[in-house]
Amino acid sequence: MKRSAAGFLILAMFVSACSGGATDTADPDTAAPKAPTTTEAPTTTVAPATTQVPTTTVTSTTVAPATTQAPTTTAAPATTQVPTTTVTSTTVAPATTQAPTTTAAPTTTATPTTTVATTTTTAPTTLAPYREPSQPSMDTDLCRLADHRGLTRYVYEEPMVDEVDYTHRLTNQEHNLAYVNPMYSTGFPMVPDMNPSLGTLEIAFLAIDFPDSPGSETQLDKIRTVASEVTEYFRIASGGRLHTNFRFGDRVFRVPKDSGTFGLQGSGGLGRDLTTEVVEAADPHIDFTGVHSLFMLIPETNTQIANDWHYPPHPGNLGPDVANGGEGNKTDVFSVMTDEGPIRAWDGPGYVFNRPDFIQNGGVAMFYVHETLHDIGISDLYRYGYQAADEIFATGPANLPMGEWAVMSHQNGNAREIIAWHRWLLGWLSDEQVYCRPSDSLTDVEVSLSPLTREEEGYKAAMIPVSDRKVIVVESRRAEGYSATAGDIAIGIDVGGVRKRAYLRDFGADGLLVYVYDTSVMDGSGQAWVQIPDGRPSEWAMATCPITDCMRPADLATARENPWLTWDPDNPDNILIEVHLDPLLRIGDSITVEGVTIELIEASESDRVRISK
Repeated sequence: MKRSAAGFLILAMFVSACSGGATDTADPDTAAPKAPTTTEAPTTTVAPATTQVPTTTVTSTTVAPATTQAPTTTAAPATTQVPTTTVTSTTVAPATTQAPTTTAAPTTTATPTTTVATTTTTAPTTLAPYREPSQPSMDTDLCRLADHRGLTRYVYEEPMVDEVDYTHRLTNQEHNLAYVNPMYSTGFPMVPDMNPSLGTLEIAFLAIDFPDSPGSETQLDKIRTVASEVTEYFRIASGGRLHTNFRFGDRVFRVPKDSGTFGLQGSGGLGRDLTTEVVEAADPHIDFTGVHSLFMLIPETNTQIANDWHYPPHPGNLGPDVANGGEGNKTDVFSVMTDEGPIRAWDGPGYVFNRPDFIQNGGVAMFYVHETLHDIGISDLYRYGYQAADEIFATGPANLPMGEWAVMSHQNGNAREIIAWHRWLLGWLSDEQVYCRPSDSLTDVEVSLSPLTREEEGYKAAMIPVSDRKVIVVESRRAEGYSATAGDIAIGIDVGGVRKRAYLRDFGADGLLVYVYDTSVMDGSGQAWVQIPDGRPSEWAMATCPITDCMRPADLATARENPWLTWDPDNPDNILIEVHLDPLLRIGDSITVEGVTIELIEASESDRVRISK
């Protein structure tokens, strides 16, 4: 937070549907992205790939609970991102550098520079039994890159300097300060003073209501259902290494003030005053001993809390005019006190999470998953965009360098996995599950990758560091489990110079995902970027779509009155919709990134990958 003679200024910016900074101005079926400004992206050289031709690929087996349903061809799937959050200044808030936790809508943005490279490959086959690599993995310490953001624990703000681009940073222009997140980790080792990522995470989960928004006992059933979904997600993603232990109340706890008095009608915020009221109401009935996080759930009928309120642990935050504590100091003066001790993290979703498209893709459970990952030290993967305090959805630039391929990029997306780099950071992948070979020792190697979403042994990622702060990560992805509806991802195709919408399923929803992770990039500026093969659109842009194709028939009569739609000025009967890029490598595809060529040569139960330089 900003510290001044008057104390801390509030930086009220927060989580929403990706819980990443999102701009969302389309309806639940279509989201029109906003044009972001450019940021540095990895230089990429791509081997020639044939132009995409739709196939009839069908996805099947689910490992994790599939919470979404594939839309029919007559109704466009929900491609909207979650509302973004913004920075607002108030007089009562912690020195938080938490960014808006809403997903960013992809639009035109700087993507890796690409050039065509002539590459000869052997004929691919489709038989891919899992087998040992052609060369053994090297010491994984060579791939365990350090956090190179240059931050000091636990200093949450720094002076702005002229040479730095703050387009996607959280700043206080009046006081010439940039906010930073030293409690999050981009590289090894993880910050030690956050909530635990291994062992047991203690969570109190309370149903709450207000005089202007009465609840019901159905909330008590819902919190238990959501808790079960959150537990199962973390069991699968962590490989059983993180267990969530929930404690519940026996009633809906009444907050004595109206829900409209907490300033959450638009963008998200810290909500410390609301959380304090909840604790005061519940403390006589709940034993908060050892609780790491407090989850809260409002009535589904509430209309005054739009986005969310969230606060992650801020270790060493000792208060105004007091030097911050260093590593090992978990004190945070903005914790909420209970009779049993402080609560350092809290999470509450607004009514936006009752939107049908959010419910279809994991619902409110994914909000708690995303925010919990913040609470244990993981940063957002979307680029921050901003909105006015009274806006539910932003109109400023924001985008998704990782598309829908990460829960920290788009929490209610169609492929809401925790990426391999984050899993390894958290201790959820063992060293035996990471194939490591730095680019300077790479010649030609073949390795089998087990699909990331599956609970099975084998390598889950190949990691190729290209510097002390930048690593190429290769993952095998399948339309299964929490990616069961990956085929519903709306992607852009260019027809006659016009961007139009297609779906990933038209080309195949299984394959290799290649991205570059840079541990020196500040939060909100694009730490990870998916790499796009040649021959496909590689720049974000909105697609034009006739309303008869992109809206449900029942909605056509009222389309002109729908405030969520963005109309195409060049085609009066078309709307502009948000589409993503298609990064998947399918059989025979290859891509060259930072001088390293990755090719998918076999695929079935596992993917056989050739990596060469």
